[in-house]
Amino acid sequence: MIAEFLKAPDERKRYTIDYSQWLPVGETLVSATFVVTRLSGTGTGTELFMDGYSVSGLTTCVFYMAGGYDRCEYAVEVTVVTTANQIKQDVIGFNVAEPA
Repeated sequence: MIAEFLKAPDERKRYTIDYSQWLPVGETLVSATFVVTRLSGTGTGTELFMDGYSVSGLTTCVFYMAGGYDRCEYAVEVTVVTTANQIKQDVIGFNVAEPA
């Protein structure tokens, strides 16, 4: 995992992955896909989901995550494709919990 984050079930939060160190000069991101997997816990409500993203012409992937069951852990696999048709996969962890 490249990062782990804590969020509340009712939050919609913005996250950024910076690919500028990985990308050659002049190459940018074209698209991104997101696969959310619940690793632990059960609950009711809305599962964690990606709620919008932006990458076109950028060296960063900016995306929003929303929902998630209280006391559940998730893995989000992010796959980006570049203008040179490179494909890179990263995994980000999310722990969802109601505020104390």
